[in-house]
Parts: sequence; C-alpha cells; structure tokens
Amino acid sequence: LYLAPAYAAYYLRHYIFQAEKSKPNDHWIRSFSLLRCVKLALVIITPFIVSFGPFIFLGQINQVLQRLFPIKRGLTHAYWAPNLWTLYNSADLLAYQALKRLGRLPVGVAAPTYTSGLVQEYAHSILPSISPLVTLLLTAGSMLPFCLITLRGRVSFLSILTLCAFNSYLFGWHVHEKAILLITIPLAISAVQDRRFAGCFVVLATVAHCSLFPLFFTGFEAPIKYGTTILYSAFAVYGLRFRFGLESLHISK
Repeated sequence: LYLAPAYAAYYLRHYIFQAEKSKPNDHWIRSFSLLRCVKLALVIITPFIVSFGPFIFLGQINQVLQRLFPIKRGLTHAYWAPNLWTLYNSADLLAYQALKRLGRLPVGVAAPTYTSGLVQEYAHSILPSISPLVTLLLTAGSMLPFCLITLRGRVSFLSILTLCAFNSYLFGWHVHEKAILLITIPLAISAVQDRRFAGCFVVLATVAHCSLFPLFFTGFEAPIKYGTTILYSAFAVYGLRFRFGLESLHISK
C-alpha cells in the first residue's frame, strides 16, 4: 500500500491510457482502453482473492486486518523511525519538560509515555495528538502532486516509486525504521542509471545506515555496523564516480 499510488499512476498513464502508435500526437486521455483496464483489474484482484480468500472463508479476516493496519500500536514504533513524527514527539517532550521546569504545566497533563520503549497507543502531553486519519491525509496529500505529474508522463516510474515510499516513511502511521529500504532500493537503481541521483543516493544511504545503528547495541556488533557502513559508503561513492566518470559527486538541483 505504501507504493500502490505509484503503480496506479504509472499504469494509468502508460497502460490503461496509452496513445496508439499510429496516432502519437493524439491526447493520451482519449486512448482509454476498457480491455486493458479489465485485464489489469484481474491481475490485481486475483492475488488478493488467493491470499485473503481462505481467511475470509474461515472468518479470520479481522485478525489479518489488525496485523496489516496496526492502528492500536501507536503513532511511532518503540524505536522511532527518523520521520516527521519523531520531530513531533521531540517537540512535545521538550514543551512538556520546559513547562514543568517553569512551573507552568497545565493541571491534569500526564507525562509522555512514548519514551517508554513499549509498542502502545498514547496521547501527546502538550501538542495535539495525531490520529491515523491525519497521517493518512498527509501521506495521500503529499503523494498526490507526484501522481498527477506521473499522469502527464513527466517522471519516471523509479522516481515516483521512490517519492511515494519517501512520503509514506515521512508521514505514515507506526512506521518501522527498516522501511527506509523501500526508499533506498529504488533510489539505488536510479543512481546507477542517472548521474543526477548519484549524490542524493550516497547521502540518503549513509543517513539510512546510521539511523539503524541503535538496533545493533552490543559491543560485538559495533565494529560490524560501523565497518560495513564505512565500506558501503566508500564503495557507493567510488563506484558511482567510476560509473559516470566523475571526479566527485554532488547533489544535483
């Protein structure tokens, strides 16, 4: 579902609405194909029926949906993924601590519980609490401009895939830190294909690796996580420089 809008926009533009080769200048909206729409719908619906059909038949679909949509697991995971809600939690925590030290804490305000390291629902202490609907609207709203651009054929599939993954990571509900892979993998392919993405990929990949460091907290793991990150970053820099014949990498505008 994180990446579904990217696929929907791309297939709408390049499959369901596809100008005929004999009429390349014809407007793409006029080239709607009902047959292609039906075929694509069958391809999408069939795996859903095969996957979820047995659970529906056995009356266990609610358990599956609770796992797929972890509404009761809280806005952020026990280990916060570095996204918008990390900043929001931090701002709420700082506001709570500041008001407490100044003696201006409102009556009845409970201490923050999102720092307990537990997976649970919680309310923010000072700032307004965020609901799943808010995260859904932010995620969908941030994806919409990129999907509209894709419908006009002005962005590649890998680009819209990366952008949708990025928006889901930044604004989604209960995002796991490992979801950064949804961004770095398609961006890695783009970086190899187009030099404009090379510098951005190196920066993002390095930050992504560092954001996972707290998951490996034993002394035995320390040289492994630092060593592999340094080696990977060095390989990415020199590999991309060699790929494009560059003396240095930079982030393109």
